[in-house]
Amino acid sequence: MTRILAVLACLFGAGAAAAEPVIYQCAIAESNAGGGYLSPQVIISHDAATGEAIVYDAIVHHVHGKPIPAKIVQADAKRLTVSWRVTLRNGTGQVTQMSYRAVYLKGLKSFMLSARPSGFEDIFEGRGTCKL
Repeated sequence: MTRILAVLACLFGAGAAAAEPVIYQCAIAESNAGGGYLSPQVIISHDAATGEAIVYDAIVHHVHGKPIPAKIVQADAKRLTVSWRVTLRNGTGQVTQMSYRAVYLKGLKSFMLSARPSGFEDIFEGRGTCKL
């Protein structure tokens, strides 16, 4: 975990700017609702000064081997919402674009993660908490 945080800091150039990015270390409660498409731990780095965010979890690691950029959907005093996409291949060789959305409610310290495969109505969801 320390290595991942160091990678995130390097990607954002932590220490170079006056304000450093906020790193959210989020954990999802165990559940079958994720369908295997949700990682139990997700790390989100948000740099409010640059308006950039990156994400890293087991799925991103498996596909890309490193953190990837995320789109900031909403970032204010109440919440941080980011989204990203990962192309996945299942055991039978089918390929799908999985759209992820993470929401951190700052007042409640609550985390929600959802994944939706393109072309399907299914939504896989998980809930948990984050450490800053």
